[in-house]
Amino acid sequence: MRVLEHDEKDAEESGFDASDFKELIIKDAAAALAALPSPYLERLKGLEVRLEPRPNKDLVKDGFDPRALARFEGKNPEAPAAGVPTPTSIVLYTANLPAEFEDEEELASQIEITILEAIGDYYSLSDEELDRLGLE
Repeated sequence: MRVLEHDEKDAEESGFDASDFKELIIKDAAAALAALPSPYLERLKGLEVRLEPRPNKDLVKDGFDPRALARFEGKNPEAPAAGVPTPTSIVLYTANLPAEFEDEEELASQIEITILEAIGDYYSLSDEELDRLGLE
């Protein structure tokens, strides 16, 4: 909790405005999702991308990293017949991403990496499996 409070206070004192990066984050997230290989593209079709400044206090109290860049949430009630659940949304943390990667090119690259890592985590894929599936 102290890290979250520190980051919020630091942003306020420095005048950091995460909304300055909103359009860039949306564009780069859409491009990363559109470039996914099949079957992930089909499984994640219609995935809602939500933007929040940082993880909320309840998540952090439950042990979620206050400096996380993203997370999947929910399960699609209309999961594929194979029984593989699909997330309903991915939350990108608009204050955490640019705080770590201020250069627009680095930020764009990190948004793609963050989405791919979140997909890998959601589907419990190892780094080797991510590479093999083209999700590197």
